[in-house]
Amino acid sequence: MSLRNNLDKLAENIAKKAAEKDTSLQESVDALKALTPYYALTAKLAAKGTGDDEDDGATFDAFSAEIAGAQEEPRNGRTKLRSRQ
Repeated sequence: MSLRNNLDKLAENIAKKAAEKDTSLQESVDALKALTPYYALTAKLAAKGTGDDEDDGATFDAFSAEIAGAQEEPRNGRTKLRSRQ
């Protein structure tokens, strides 16, 4: 079993225990507080799907590569010459 499966089972057991009739209100509230960040993270990961930063390929690396590969625009019809020193 993977860690993810173990965490899913643990979260499920906590939720089941919190939903039982003999569980106090305070214990149920504490379980809800413990499970809320876990649920939020799993929902966020599920929404991402493939694990990429953005579905359209808009990542910082793609942005940096686009800037590095851009040609410098000529000014007044002339290109800027780079000199060696």
